[in-house]
Amino acid sequence: MDYKEFEKIRYYLSFFPSDTNQKVVFCVNKNDSRGISEKERQACQNKYGDMSYTDFKKQYDYYLPEANQRKYKRELLINEFKSLKTGDFADIPLKNKLNYLDAFSTDMRDQNEWHKDYEGAYDNLVACLWSIRPSDEFLAEERKKINHFMNSLDAINMNIVWNTLDLLDPKLQQRGIQIFLDIYSQAYKIDRIPVKYYIPKDSSEERDGFTTPGKWEINIRKDKKWAVPLDIIGISFHESTHLRQDKIYEEDHEQYRIFNPDYGRIRNVTRIVYGAQKAEQIYELDPRESHAYYVERIFREMANDRIYKGRLTPVKLSSHLARTLWFDYQRR
Repeated sequence: MDYKEFEKIRYYLSFFPSDTNQKVVFCVNKNDSRGISEKERQACQNKYGDMSYTDFKKQYDYYLPEANQRKYKRELLINEFKSLKTGDFADIPLKNKLNYLDAFSTDMRDQNEWHKDYEGAYDNLVACLWSIRPSDEFLAEERKKINHFMNSLDAINMNIVWNTLDLLDPKLQQRGIQIFLDIYSQAYKIDRIPVKYYIPKDSSEERDGFTTPGKWEINIRKDKKWAVPLDIIGISFHESTHLRQDKIYEEDHEQYRIFNPDYGRIRNVTRIVYGAQKAEQIYELDPRESHAYYVERIFREMANDRIYKGRLTPVKLSSHLARTLWFDYQRR
């Protein structure tokens, strides 16, 4: 058992000795079951089900002091964060801001703890995220990498990719995107990125593509009728950037720290505590999204100019200031 397994068991599962042989048995907590599936519960049962309840309890109890210490430190940071004024974040060192955001996103908590930690914190979360800036050096390097990627596209016959996308045949489109991503992977010197098509369970879902934490692949929506088929390339570039963000650590430790907090969790808890509209504002401020939209916009501009002759739809930036700050920052 590692600490992550301990956390999941602590907050989402109950365990007890069986009546017959005193082996450990797991069941899902009814009060907080959203964080774990029956499949995950069964996997836990398969992994530990041959252990006696006593032996498993010893492993579980081993992590309790660490959990209590982490909770104590987390509460100190969150209380300190809430005591700040929104104007204070302009002068707070980046490292401190990211430590605050880690406190809101890393450790698991039960529903009552999530509410307690987030209540009264929204305005400061917005101010903190809004104050995070990329370095000039990082943005300049990103532009160089996009230019190198465009040179790689120039070196092959990109009409192959364009033709397969423009035919609106899902199999041919997927083949074209995979060619595009293979060139991307080579240019950025990362592992090959597979592409998968998906059909949303909810027809009202708005996103056109996504990545899943822990999986090295991108997912593109299959059921959408694209007005401009080439836009799939822009979305593929955006989602590939999210995968690459987890690799930036080797090149730029400070920038990696900007991408490191679990902004998705911050957004999800904000939605529960404050509602969808304020969760959307957190999305607008998410440095991972700002970075992905920043490089996607530059890529589309370069691709339109050099290859596609204006056929790619330009990125439509949010009216919210936070995202455009990345672009304004580059022009200074």
